[in-house]
Amino acid sequence: MDLHLAERSKADNIRDRISTICHEQIMPALSKVCDKLTENKEQLFLDKLELDLGTIREDELEQVLVRKLVDRFEEQVKELILMSAVEERTGSTTGRKEKNGDAANRTRVDVLMHFFRMGTIPWWCPDREADIAGWIEEQFSEDAESLTSAVGQELGSPAVRARLIRYFTDTQFQRFFDIHKLTDVFRFYTSFRQVVRSGGMQLSRSWEEFRKFFLDVVLDQMGRGGSALSTPASSVLPRLSITQKQRAVVGAVSLLVDKYDLPQEIIEELFSKRSEGIALFPNGQWEQAFNTVDPPAEIPPGEKAKSRPLKSDTQAEFPAARKEDQFVEISNAGLVLVWPYLNTLFEHLDFVEERAFVSVPATHRAVHLLHFISTGHEEGEEHEWPLNKLLCGLEPETLVPEDIELSDREKNEAEAMVKSAVDRWKALKNTSVGGFRETFLQRQGILMTDPHGWKVEIERITYDILLDKLPWPISVIKLPWNEEIIHVQW
Repeated sequence: MDLHLAERSKADNIRDRISTICHEQIMPALSKVCDKLTENKEQLFLDKLELDLGTIREDELEQVLVRKLVDRFEEQVKELILMSAVEERTGSTTGRKEKNGDAANRTRVDVLMHFFRMGTIPWWCPDREADIAGWIEEQFSEDAESLTSAVGQELGSPAVRARLIRYFTDTQFQRFFDIHKLTDVFRFYTSFRQVVRSGGMQLSRSWEEFRKFFLDVVLDQMGRGGSALSTPASSVLPRLSITQKQRAVVGAVSLLVDKYDLPQEIIEELFSKRSEGIALFPNGQWEQAFNTVDPPAEIPPGEKAKSRPLKSDTQAEFPAARKEDQFVEISNAGLVLVWPYLNTLFEHLDFVEERAFVSVPATHRAVHLLHFISTGHEEGEEHEWPLNKLLCGLEPETLVPEDIELSDREKNEAEAMVKSAVDRWKALKNTSVGGFRETFLQRQGILMTDPHGWKVEIERITYDILLDKLPWPISVIKLPWNEEIIHVQW
């Protein structure tokens, strides 16, 4: 809600009144309107809705604001519903209306695809507790085709592929390959898994690392195969040719040999007559495929060392949609309080040198360390870290691994930094580090795009009066490795 006041001196008072009105009157009133407008558990999806309420006198705020907002909201939504009905045959661009189970199913697919692309949970997600693995399992049980069709359109994105590999089980991947008529490709993958995990050979990497690499290269090749994967399983359009399938799996194996020193014994066993995967190469075609394949030049996400400056390199490695009108709910908005300490902390830990992160892995460790700073524990999931990423010079949609273990030194330095901030903020008196985390760091907020960068909004509550005695500024955050400014409204 954007308000323009005649006198700046009244801003705090008006903001507090608006906050109370929103919680006690506006939200319940809008809920009633939505229930009235969407019958039979319909869901109406609106990409954007802006309402201009005109001028409201200060002494009429409580009475007029709610009435104007609710009336204008109902009027606009009714118009959009009408437009949606008119455009139904050609596909609505203003909104879409779905009913009952179809809406719930579509919503889950939309939520999952948003996460695979952006690494965050959309604000309109109906479930308040995020459960990515659980949602995927439910979707495969109820309507696997909708999800696999949507996924097939996004295989050109390295970040999407990496998140798929992280969250899809092998059983789910088998269903994915089967639906897209690629059973023989998955059979080859199964043979590769059996050979690698059979033991008896000295390997340079774990099976999980081999799995990530192999699947990423194969999925990338599938994405390059054209539009075949973007059509429903019942489509008569041509699928990947046998040559494309062979190039996909041989390209993956070839890269593993080149980058990970995959032993020759595994190659021989994988392409022997005993292997089920050899069915993909009738009449010994695998040798010919090896001779003709041109493996992808790039290395899957996270494998290649980076040189500074990090930001441009990172964005080149993980291309994503531009951040227009991004709006993300966050639960650690209070991290903005410790921003002046981050440069010193990261320099002490050798994450940063000469005002830039030294590598991609160092940036990823910094993201995890900010999670530890705000929660006091290491375990977390990527969708919790959009602000962490932004404070480390990454876009919120940039892929960050979840399986990073912090060292004792890193955690001790972080604890010392938080304690230093608490001690310097004299108004906190005897507040413990744990109390500081719970009271100030673990705060609900909104991260959104701003014309000049990004903006973090945090609702002010009673004991936030202590912020008036904070000995450092937080309204504008400018970190040396960040190209964009972060504005804070608390």
